[in-house]
Amino acid sequence: MRATTLLVAASVAAGVAIVGCSSDSPEVRAVGLALDAGIRDVRDAAPMGDATVEGGIPGAQACAPVSSTSRCKTRNEASVVRGTARFDPKARVTGSAMPALAIFLRHSFVYVEGENRLGGRLHALKRVVLEREQLRTGVVPFEIDMCELDVAAWSEENGTFNLVVILDENDAHDVVTARDGYAYQMPKVGELAKLISGIEISCHGTSPCIDVPLDCNDGIGCTNITPIEHVTCRLPSCASDISFCASAIPDQAPAPSPDSGTRASNTGL
Repeated sequence: MRATTLLVAASVAAGVAIVGCSSDSPEVRAVGLALDAGIRDVRDAAPMGDATVEGGIPGAQACAPVSSTSRCKTRNEASVVRGTARFDPKARVTGSAMPALAIFLRHSFVYVEGENRLGGRLHALKRVVLEREQLRTGVVPFEIDMCELDVAAWSEENGTFNLVVILDENDAHDVVTARDGYAYQMPKVGELAKLISGIEISCHGTSPCIDVPLDCNDGIGCTNITPIEHVTCRLPSCASDISFCASAIPDQAPAPSPDSGTRASNTGL
């Protein structure tokens, strides 16, 4: 299957402030490298045009073998999270001809006030533009690499992850065109979205396979979490580039309301 993806590290040209991991962590330096590299855009699909859609959320799907190459310094395909988003094609909001999945991989803790409404601290993100057949069937396989920004944060040192997927029908969640550090990460009321919590990404394990039924349309009610306050170190350890275990998560810093239209100042992942 020919996938159309926009792998988003960050975009200076678009003036986007991405809110992520601690500003004094190695992840910030990785973000700088990603900013220098710019956006890797591999759009390769023709416009879908009209399509006869089916109804109802399709059944769960098996994950295909990992097709992405891990970007961790020590290559390990366990860093690649595989998933299948499933949605009712007739439950879409705008009927856009080119909808996309906005995919966010998040920590289970927060550093900045308001991140709990988004599903946790941002670690990686990706955009997948749907193909014609996917629009008809409501079945969209995807992959997102925990090391997308070249920063390994294995669960042994950083706890579990949350995965947030939003069906974006009007480019409101496209980091390339977004102008706000929070709003593009938030599902709007009526949009199809889902948060899957408790995802283990272990260097000693295998690539996770996650089923993501997009059956929530309550806006931030779909993504709001109660964040964890501590991460417990686990053995055997992994070669994580950052480690939040064995310590309390620092006090949250105040930040603009995610829907205030004010750009966030913390740009580290």
